[in-house]
Amino acid sequence: MVMGKFKIPSVPATTNKTIRFPNDVVEQVEQAIQGKDCTFSAFVIAAVRSVFMRLFFYSTDFKDSTISTFFSRKYIMKLTSTANTAVSSTENT
Repeated sequence: MVMGKFKIPSVPATTNKTIRFPNDVVEQVEQAIQGKDCTFSAFVIAAVRSVFMRLFFYSTDFKDSTISTFFSRKYIMKLTSTANTAVSSTENT
């Protein structure tokens, strides 16, 4: 059996941002991720990506904006897949 070459994954570049959430939103996110293998940050990132993808795919104005040139098609497909997985895992509770 021939196995493919193992590639050590790299950690994506990140930027630390401090934002304030209303208490009810924090409670809802914490409730959604309770018992799941998901952090608060991962959930918020997936939610934001999901919104971007919905804006991109369903808004003509958004498709014509600079965001469509910022994201490559391959990256958009990856974000969509990631966002859909995150949303699906929270909907199954």
